[in-house]
Amino acid sequence: MKEQKSVNSAMQRGDIAFWGLMVVALLLFCIDSWRPLEQMDDAYISFQYARNLVAGHGLVFNIGERVEGFTNLLWTLLIALGMKVGFGAPEVCRVLSFVASASLLVATGIYSALFLPHSRRWLAGFAPLLLLASNAFACWTASGLETALFGLFILLALHALLRERIFLVVCWCVLATLTRPEGALYAAVILGLDWLLKNYRLPNKSARAVFINTYPIFVYLAFVAGYTLWRLWYYGDPLPNTFYAKAGGIPLYRGLLYVYNFVIDGPGWLAIPALIAALKLPAYRLPFICILITVLYSIAVGGDAFRAGRFLLPILPIAIAGAVAGIGYMLTVKRTYGFVLALLLPLTAAWSLYGPLIGEDYRNSAKLPFPALSKRISVQNHAGFGGTAATKRLLRGIIASVPQVKQVACIGIGQFAFFSNGIYVLDLVGLVDKHIAHSRKVVDGKVFLLPGHQRTDADYVLNRRPDIIVIPRKDEVLPLNLPSVYDLWKNPRLEQLYYWDDSIPAYVSRALQSQ
Repeated sequence: MKEQKSVNSAMQRGDIAFWGLMVVALLLFCIDSWRPLEQMDDAYISFQYARNLVAGHGLVFNIGERVEGFTNLLWTLLIALGMKVGFGAPEVCRVLSFVASASLLVATGIYSALFLPHSRRWLAGFAPLLLLASNAFACWTASGLETALFGLFILLALHALLRERIFLVVCWCVLATLTRPEGALYAAVILGLDWLLKNYRLPNKSARAVFINTYPIFVYLAFVAGYTLWRLWYYGDPLPNTFYAKAGGIPLYRGLLYVYNFVIDGPGWLAIPALIAALKLPAYRLPFICILITVLYSIAVGGDAFRAGRFLLPILPIAIAGAVAGIGYMLTVKRTYGFVLALLLPLTAAWSLYGPLIGEDYRNSAKLPFPALSKRISVQNHAGFGGTAATKRLLRGIIASVPQVKQVACIGIGQFAFFSNGIYVLDLVGLVDKHIAHSRKVVDGKVFLLPGHQRTDADYVLNRRPDIIVIPRKDEVLPLNLPSVYDLWKNPRLEQLYYWDDSIPAYVSRALQSQ
């Protein structure tokens, strides 16, 4: 009886420690999120689609032109819903980001606890703190994009699978796919491997038993078929236009560098205990495969145009859960080794927050004196090229110099389209332009191949006769030249049809001079 009371008392203390650490993580997150931060330009692409939808123009970027230039349908619809009831898009997005990010912290702790015996559940309380310390989490929860919500749906799908609630697994996979195209990849791994394992273990492989195990896949495939038919009907393509704009043409080394920069920033320290969990805990093997598939996918597509591992953030909670589980296992079988491995948890957090500024992610960071979080401040800065202030200043210059402007060609299209409120925007890299997205033109010269920014077709752009082309002045010294910029510079028609206006600054059509 005394032993039972002692066990119950230890379990209660473990629960108190678990929820106490969870509350600490949430409080720290609230403090970190209290100050509104600038949202990145790509978030404004979703804002533009949402605004046009609410205004009755349909789910379009430019009015009257159906192009699926977003990769986050559910996120865009949620923003549109908030705008419909009277709130501004940036404010709606901040609330959505806060709720999704806080939920991801809680879900990380709860999911991690599933791999631990009750007596060691307190270890899972460190999981949300580890996630909170991550620069990838700090970056993408403040960006205005859907990354945290997508990661939450993936984690909830794995949680439901571990609890053998297959219907919920399908629901979370559907929501993940509506949030990001990569949701289909995770669904294939989660549902596909679960199907293989269940059928392999069947003592009597009757047709009925196989069908029962297969129906979740049928349900998900039915959703994919319906979603694809809607895309074909509404946009004329089976895949988002962004897929065609981003796929191919990126050297393999960029994908390897992308993964390296993410791993070296802190998550790499979790590899050993997570691998122990994958080897010793059968329940963690499928989640570990999700990690490996995501890494291979990120390498294959050349990574992302942005820093701090946006494609890899969804697997970070999974890796943290595995690391906690591996440490819990070692504390049971080899307590000394378990305590040594446990030191990796504070090391990971400290390295993420105060480690050396390694990799391209932080090469422009100012190293502030301790205890300022230099890396965190850097990754949460999404203003880029001056942010909204610079965009509004550019628009004022355009309206003052060329009041009759109707069409502008540029690369940073999100904020420009949202704040111009009516000017047609021609996307030089093809995210919202079908012709450029399908272009396979290769530009000779010193160009920088950045994922999602490698497409170009200067002849097509000049044939469209935009009133203004917002690119740097020809032969200006830049840290990098995108193919779309270099392609226009090399085309002799640029200076025949346009002149440089320092007051904007941009190229202005000579045809406007006669008007």
